[in-house]
Amino acid sequence: MEQGITVIQALKRGKLMLIIMPLLIFLLTLISGAILISETGANGILALPLIAFCIILAWLTWSLAVTHWRIWAFTNVRNAHELQAKAVSQKLIWPRGSFFERTEIRTRAQRLKLLELEQRLEQPDIFYDDPSIPSETIIRFSKRDKMIAFCIGSFLIAIGIYGILKDQFAMAAIFLAGDYLAIKSYRQMRNREPQLTLNEQGMQVKDGPFMEWQLLSRIDVSQTHFRYRIANLSDHALELAEFDKDASAIEKHVRIYIGRYEQSQM
Repeated sequence: MEQGITVIQALKRGKLMLIIMPLLIFLLTLISGAILISETGANGILALPLIAFCIILAWLTWSLAVTHWRIWAFTNVRNAHELQAKAVSQKLIWPRGSFFERTEIRTRAQRLKLLELEQRLEQPDIFYDDPSIPSETIIRFSKRDKMIAFCIGSFLIAIGIYGILKDQFAMAAIFLAGDYLAIKSYRQMRNREPQLTLNEQGMQVKDGPFMEWQLLSRIDVSQTHFRYRIANLSDHALELAEFDKDASAIEKHVRIYIGRYEQSQM
């Protein structure tokens, strides 16, 4: 066992093994195959089988590498729950029990080792506080992203108007799309009301009621959505692409606030 391996270090190694390495194999195989087809004068119809072969080879690489990473990471990282949640949210692995998880290639010895390591998920994580996180965090629409969207919308409006003036009336669709995007992004850019409030007692979404952490039976922060379940009754989701904090920052804040809340209840 390697001492002192953090969740961040394990995730960095996971990105190298499970994203970068399969991607490199895909690209190198695709380029090599394209050069071979070009040099031999083979028919271009081989392009589709080549792409399919590259995808299968990249997926096979991931299927083999993910088991080695799982065993190494869950053996050396103390906080198994945090590691599992972040690995899923960062698209390194698939959720437990999913169809794609079954495509992982494991030997009998590796299956037994993973079953042994799964017992670590029954142990609570060790909570490490972060003093840099304040007692309350207010998340709003991202002014920068909305400004970019507004500029894109304005550009599409200009293109649409130019096309209409040239009697290319099909460009009206581009005008309408740009108009919608510009108006929506302008309104959100001007809206500085809190969209999500997180603190040491709970959370509040927009104008909804304040909810203590103990009322939330499930919280999942992925790259695109913030999902939560209220008292095992109803599921809700927020899109994160529009906020001024990214998914990893929101996930960290949620984890820290829940940890502080649980400590205050002891």
